[in-house]
Amino acid sequence: MGYSSDGRVRLRAEGGVAVIEVIGLFFLTAIIAAAALYGLKAHARNEARAQIRASLSRAALAAERYAADQEGSYSGLDSLQGDALESFGYRQVGPVSIDVEDAREESYCIRGEHSDLTGDKWALATFSSSADAPSASDECR
Repeated sequence: MGYSSDGRVRLRAEGGVAVIEVIGLFFLTAIIAAAALYGLKAHARNEARAQIRASLSRAALAAERYAADQEGSYSGLDSLQGDALESFGYRQVGPVSIDVEDAREESYCIRGEHSDLTGDKWALATFSSSADAPSASDECR
């Protein structure tokens, strides 16, 4: 702060930047950074959701291949977990664990869990033989 030649108080030097302008620029930058961070988190969540759906769909294809080898029966499919499903074409996508449960003659239930989706509706999902697509549920239809 200084005084002009006519005795008035000067709030900023000639050609300088006022403190309020610096504070305003700081807050504007913080708002833009927060919006970008939210967008990155949303993108990561959507990618993880896609990974669990892809893993369940691939496991369902492996189940169909298994049934084709077993003359149309899913019986015994639940004894094949994770790596054993690979022999029928299953490939894991991301940090997803897959378990085949309740495999019967004509039906099966595959449960998938994504370790990065804690608290998300897609953290635990299922795909059953009667469904067309994976569902964000811990119960098979």
